[in-house]
Amino acid sequence: MPKTLKSLLATFSSLLLILALWPLAGHHLAFAQDSLDPTPVSPALSINDGRINVASDRAAIDDAHYPQAASRKLRQGAAAASFSLVDLPDVNGYDASKAALSTAVKDQGNMGICWAFGACASAESSEVAGHLQASATELSPIHLVNAAYNAQTYSPTKLDAPSDDIFAIGGNDYFSVAAMAKGFGPMPLSQYPISNAQVLPLAQIDQQAYSLDSARHLPDPCDSQGTLSQDNLDAIKAALQNGVCDISYYSVNQSGMHSPTTNWNPAKYAYYDSKASDQEINNHTVSIVGWDDDFSATNFSSRPAGKGAFLIKNSWGSSWGDQGYFWLSYYDQSISDIWQYQLEAKDAEGTVQNLDSLGYLGAGFTMSGASDPDSEANVFTVPTDANYDLNAVSFYTTTANQQVQVKVYTDLSGTNPDSGSLAAIGSLNETYAGYYSYDLAKSVNLKAGSRYSVVVTYPNASSAATLPFEDPTCGFTDISAGQSFCGDAASGRWEDATKYSATVANACIKAFTQPQPTADDFSYSPSATTYNGQGQQVTVNIAPGVSGIGAVTVGYSALGASSPTSGLIPTNAGSYTVWAITARGSAYGAGEVALATPYVIGKARPSIDDLTYSGLGSFTYDGHPHTVSASAASGISGLGQAGAQYSADGGASWSTAAPTDAGHYLAQIGLAEGANYLSGTIDLGSSGITITKAIPSLANLQVNLADQHYSGKPLPVTVTAKSGLTGLGTVLLSYSADGGASWSASAPTDRGSYQVKADINAGANFGSTFGLALGSYRIIGKAVTADCFSFKTNTTYNGKGQSAAVKSKASGMGALTTWYKEAGRSTYTTSLPKAADRYSVYVTASAGEAFAAQAARLYLGTYTIKVKGATQLGLSAASGKLKVSWKAGSTSSANLSYYKVFYKVSGSGWKSKTYKNRKTHAVTLSKLKHHKKYSVKVAAYRSVAGKDLYTTTSSKSKKTE
Repeated sequence: MPKTLKSLLATFSSLLLILALWPLAGHHLAFAQDSLDPTPVSPALSINDGRINVASDRAAIDDAHYPQAASRKLRQGAAAASFSLVDLPDVNGYDASKAALSTAVKDQGNMGICWAFGACASAESSEVAGHLQASATELSPIHLVNAAYNAQTYSPTKLDAPSDDIFAIGGNDYFSVAAMAKGFGPMPLSQYPISNAQVLPLAQIDQQAYSLDSARHLPDPCDSQGTLSQDNLDAIKAALQNGVCDISYYSVNQSGMHSPTTNWNPAKYAYYDSKASDQEINNHTVSIVGWDDDFSATNFSSRPAGKGAFLIKNSWGSSWGDQGYFWLSYYDQSISDIWQYQLEAKDAEGTVQNLDSLGYLGAGFTMSGASDPDSEANVFTVPTDANYDLNAVSFYTTTANQQVQVKVYTDLSGTNPDSGSLAAIGSLNETYAGYYSYDLAKSVNLKAGSRYSVVVTYPNASSAATLPFEDPTCGFTDISAGQSFCGDAASGRWEDATKYSATVANACIKAFTQPQPTADDFSYSPSATTYNGQGQQVTVNIAPGVSGIGAVTVGYSALGASSPTSGLIPTNAGSYTVWAITARGSAYGAGEVALATPYVIGKARPSIDDLTYSGLGSFTYDGHPHTVSASAASGISGLGQAGAQYSADGGASWSTAAPTDAGHYLAQIGLAEGANYLSGTIDLGSSGITITKAIPSLANLQVNLADQHYSGKPLPVTVTAKSGLTGLGTVLLSYSADGGASWSASAPTDRGSYQVKADINAGANFGSTFGLALGSYRIIGKAVTADCFSFKTNTTYNGKGQSAAVKSKASGMGALTTWYKEAGRSTYTTSLPKAADRYSVYVTASAGEAFAAQAARLYLGTYTIKVKGATQLGLSAASGKLKVSWKAGSTSSANLSYYKVFYKVSGSGWKSKTYKNRKTHAVTLSKLKHHKKYSVKVAAYRSVAGKDLYTTTSSKSKKTE
């Protein structure tokens, strides 16, 4: 608090509650069955000339700086570079000023801006505790005051000194939080020193060295009855491990802070106010930098209920108190509004997009009953200059241990905030009331010009909780339809906040966005190249003058694709879209940006290095075409179809026919245009294909050395090139009948074994060779065949052995032996067959003059000895009957099977009767017609293997009576 008294501000109005201590005034909002039916309740705000009138922190004290009294040594805490929320240390006290978390004592002079000093002291300590830097940067309360009062609707003419002096009319932590949350401050003290307190132009107010991550409203150590809560005290101590806290209390006038009073003991620098906060309203904000649980209650002028005190850093300069510090009892009942600020790197979450220009000051809707709303929402419009990333949101909680659910809807299509696509959802539980930013698990893409919403729901809120809206005060707020809503997110029932614009303005929800880079932010090179068989990448550069873009990687896609293809690196000829794929940076969100100019990989002109080919070299004539084949070299694709051409005349003419004959041929590869290559002809060099003449050998000759049969004529060997081979020279043959002792060019005639050799003169594809041994062959007798013989095929049984009379039909045959095999038997015999039967005839022949020996039996055919038929046939006719009698032939009856009598009348066909009794020699044929001439035959049969094979007949005619 200042050291001078302004009588004007000593009036009742200047002792009003500062906003941080006002009860959370609420608007009761009840749900009807089908619609929202809220009943607004105005907040407890004091309005003066259209501006918020808050209590000044100026107390009735004198200007003079009082000399320092006897000093009480401060507890020395262990130095530390950084702290986080941890268990309480095993000591009774802690001094942040000795642990590099607190900056030096400041002097606010005659200005009523202790609230800004307290906020800056807490915020600057979080730079170290939050690991932003090794030591704290002192922050400017002057800039913060300007940001709180002038940042949104800049109108310094409304602030006419002295009564409207922004450095005199007071403030509170809600002002500080709102200013920082909007992106105005804090700024370094070195830029805006305390000694130069003035109203700043808007361009200077709109600056920020750090971003506000959170501002926690910690619980008071005592309740309204003055009872100390150990849990609340421990919470404050734990928070101090993470940085300095600011605290508000009731400060007596300057005399009371120097001379002994019931509140102040200057000898011990100890302060204790026994009156409850509703009796003595707090009017000064200071900083808690430590504590001492053993600080005796006897050190206070009025004895509190117990020992223990906070070590306080004041803002009245180091000449006041104990080097600017004093002790405040845990039991001081005027204590309230303990806050702790946590900063983060500037734009760590993005640029703030907000509708609540003033921030939360206590207005809102109560959530005391089941029918009350539990959700609020802001609808934002994405700028049209680019797509954006939504990285984080912020909100207020108005009670401790508040559950919070956050939802983000994109591409809103209707009036309500949940009329779009649910793009993100998260939940958390905040231990303390205050302001919090919440990082989304994944950035949400926002399309340029689209609308999106942030919906914050407070499920199971306590009866003291309030939906935090800004208060429509002082012309600082500006609400329009379709911006802010309150309602029930579960049922989807929403009410536009403009319905209550006289009592609330916009919902206190902010969005932190970053624009995604655009194509104009990048360039790349090269823009064109030629296919080389490898993946070819470009280098994407950030355009000059552009900063704040995150790490850039390069992507590619086919032209017209809506996104880059994962893992694609251009290899083949063609046109590609280049994408700058960016990570989130300090000024830009992540994105995939298609660059306008296509990346062109042109078709290459083929060269010999692009080919893998085979088939060139020297070869010996083998009768096969020698083909050059070509394909793309390793790593090369899109080469056109390849075809080889050959030249036998040094390149004067070319043919696609692969060379076969001996000679030298040039080769070249003709390529059609392919996916990655132009057409072209590749000369494979002068080495080409050389096919040399083959030396004749048995491997490439077709020699007929098969044995030949004696014919009485010369029987030469034939020698030709094997099938498919041409160009064999003239072949001269020599024969030897004496094992090579002598040779003759005449082909042999007589039987015998002969060796053969050849002299071959050079031909088109073969060289010369002489005395090539071809092997040997024989001239042997003719082969014996069945056609060489004649024999008797049948005869009639005569009771004696009968020869088949086998004879040779050719001259020069050797001695013959005839063999017989009776039907149904397996043995062969040279004995002449005797019985009437069928016999197989074989022959063997010894070597003769013209024939070779036939050692194996040679089958000639079948020789049959037939049964001799009936003889002495007699016929007699009487009484229309015909009697037939006969006598058996000389064949043994054992060789007969049956007789058959055939008869017919003139002009008719034959009829027969069979008589199996071989002894029957006479039968009577009855039922014959009278006076007819009958012819009769009698046949004897022998059955062999079930067949009647042999028959002879005798016949006569007779006329019946």
